Amino acid sequence: MTPTCYGAARQLSRQLAFDDLLLILHSMMEEVIIADSVTAILRGQTLLYPTDTIWGIGCDAGNSLAIERLYAIKGRDRSKSMLVLVAQNMLTSEGVRLLTECSTDGRPTTVVMPQQVWQQVLKVDIAPLMVADDGSLGVRLPHHHFCEAVISRANRALVSTSANLSGQASPSCFADIDAHLRNAVDFCVPDLPSFVSSNNRGSRIVKLDLQGHVTVIRP
Repeated sequence: MTPTCYGAARQLSRQLAFDDLLLILHSMMEEVIIADSVTAILRGQTLLYPTDTIWGIGCDAGNSLAIERLYAIKGRDRSKSMLVLVAQNMLTSEGVRLLTECSTDGRPTTVVMPQQVWQQVLKVDIAPLMVADDGSLGVRLPHHHFCEAVISRANRALVSTSANLSGQASPSCFADIDAHLRNAVDFCVPDLPSFVSSNNRGSRIVKLDLQGHVTVIRP
């Protein structure tokens, strides 16, 4: 090997080693953030976090006190219900089927289920504050690295509502989130590129009735 080729090979080796180190450090950082998010949820705290759509704020969907805090942070009317994010292990096979069939094109889809349905297909506690006046509940099964990891490890349904103050536009990215809201939550997930979805709009919303018919509420 000529000196020139040898030098190039050494440089490439150093670069590969550096890139591997960056990947390891990034993976470790992700793991710490996921663990801290799980801890916050289990402690009944609120968090600002990325989803499979836009940034949201949330908490344990079974914790009424934490949900009250979310409403207060957003300045949101209690009559306006919020949706929940779940993992597959929190659903019966029928629940997985319903949520999957309503999002056949891959677009994140929230399914508003009648009380008789969601109470049968969900296997986690849901606080009364999460339930709409007609007994329905919006449920989404996110396909998103951060959300899947946090929800599964916490084993809690996660409240999801857009990270904006009531009356303001939903944020299309982390930079659009109001500083007051970022400071008001207990834990703010860092804006890591690997956590952020390429989707910058809210989910499709459909409503399911007892006969299995689906009505599109928001395309």
